[in-house]
Parts: sequence; structure tokens; C-alpha cells
Amino acid sequence: MGATELVDLDRIISRTAFSTLDIIVSNDYRNQLQQLLLNASHGRFRLVDLLERFAGGRRSLPYAAQPQLNSAAEQVFLLAVTRAVGSDAMIACKVRIADVLQVRLRKRHPRDQRWWRYFRLISSKHVDIVLCEPLGGRILAAIELDDRSHLRRDRRRRDRFVDDAFASAGVPLLRFPVQGRYDPEAIRDRLKTCLGTSPLQLEGSSE
Repeated sequence: MGATELVDLDRIISRTAFSTLDIIVSNDYRNQLQQLLLNASHGRFRLVDLLERFAGGRRSLPYAAQPQLNSAAEQVFLLAVTRAVGSDAMIACKVRIADVLQVRLRKRHPRDQRWWRYFRLISSKHVDIVLCEPLGGRILAAIELDDRSHLRRDRRRRDRFVDDAFASAGVPLLRFPVQGRYDPEAIRDRLKTCLGTSPLQLEGSSE
């Protein structure tokens, strides 16, 4: 029984006041309070917690929305890629590598350290763009947009690992340097073996 279901305060908590009691439970026809008390993580359920859950209150946590998903440079590149692939592929941004690749080793048991060692190497890394068949089907390729940070020694080491991982999995990974402007036709040309389609016909161009 989840605490989020406990939203009808009047059906659970009596409004009657008693000098010797802090709270009286009545009309608990689904035995929800007992379930809460039994499943309290710290073995008890403080009154302030109880009232907050019953009233549907939300805790204030130290999070705020990012100003934007993509940087300005990434947005310019994304628009060019969007023109390049047209309707031939679905585009996903900032995808976790563990959602693109999987560890081929069989997990012999839940704590198989060999499996977890390789999984952890990809679980916290991301690629900038993933191209899939329309409607999110088969993965066609991954794309990385390399700015100057990729010249650092640690980033070069990270990039070598990512390149090797994608090559081992047989998933194309293409790298593009950051530029002020991008030619969708040139991007399409590099992607044509992944998309398996004809050259791009830009909107308004002649056949």
C-alpha cells in the first residue's frame, strides 16, 4: 500500500479533540494507517510525516530545472542533423551509453562483479545524439560533437574507450568537430551508409 494513496484526510483522521491524545484514527476501512506504520523505514512514523503524507504534501528538495537541454553549439548542430536525416530517422539527444549498448557477458548471479565492472564503464557516460529507425526502432548510429574539451588527456582517454565500445558492439559512432555552420548535405553524406537512403534533397532544391 503506497502512502501516495492516502489522500482522503477526513476518512482517516478524526476531528474529535481529546486532551490526552494527539491523534485518533477512525473510519480506516482499508487499514491504511496500519500498513504505513508497518512499512515505516525507521520503525515508526512521526506525526508530521503522517500528516504530510495524508495531505498529499511534497518535500522540498534542492533541485532546479536546467536552463536548456542542449548548449548553443549543440543546438546549431542538432538543427543541421535534423535537416540531414529528415524523416528517415528518429533523433534522441544525450543518451546514456548503457541504453545503446549492453554487456555481452552473461550475468552469472546478481552480484557478478565481472558484469558490473563493464556495465559501470558505460552506465554514467552519454553520447550527444543517437539515430534510430522511425518510431524509436533499431539503433542506426551514434554521433558525438567534439569541442575543445575533447583535446584534454582525460577526454581523449574517455573517447578512445567509447570508440572501442561502439566498434565492439557493431554500432557506428561518428564524430563531428564543432563549427559555426554545418552543411546538412555533408552530414547526410557521412550518414548515408547508416541510413541506407538516397542523397538528401533539401527543401526547395531542384530534383
